[in-house]
Amino acid sequence: MAQGNLGSYLFSFYLRLTLAIAMLAAFLQKVLAGTYVDGTYIYWLSMQGSPTERLFSFACDLSAGVPCLAHKLISQFILLWQLSVGVLLLLGIRSLIFLTIEIGFLLGAGLFADEMNFQVLIIALLCVVFRVGMPAWLLLICLLLLVIDVFGVGYLFVEMMRYVS
Repeated sequence: MAQGNLGSYLFSFYLRLTLAIAMLAAFLQKVLAGTYVDGTYIYWLSMQGSPTERLFSFACDLSAGVPCLAHKLISQFILLWQLSVGVLLLLGIRSLIFLTIEIGFLLGAGLFADEMNFQVLIIALLCVVFRVGMPAWLLLICLLLLVIDVFGVGYLFVEMMRYVS
């Protein structure tokens, strides 16, 4: 293996391990905190979060004072997905289908949590890990979402709802 290819491979390898460990640590932190296991975090966001974080508020009667089954299932799905991504990265699975699904989840999470800058960084790092580069169409989508993020997805969401009603 040529020196340049070895360096590129090693960088990709160590970045993959770092992301895998970060995903598994985030999963473990959520499990230990318990608020994802029982759905209370999604319930709390549905009541107190920004406009985009209240996305799942339609799923339950929030006046009940406790998380409903939908909030529990959403929370547990997030846990399962984060664990799966960590394990797949640790195992070195480099499927483009896996990458595509993960990019979709990251873009969705960026819109939900109104923190697209962090998600775009992870997407760029995953493109390095998978050694595919960032396609021009994905770069354009990320740049557009970063511009939207400057104004805040929640702000744009509220303004859009103002015009609809």
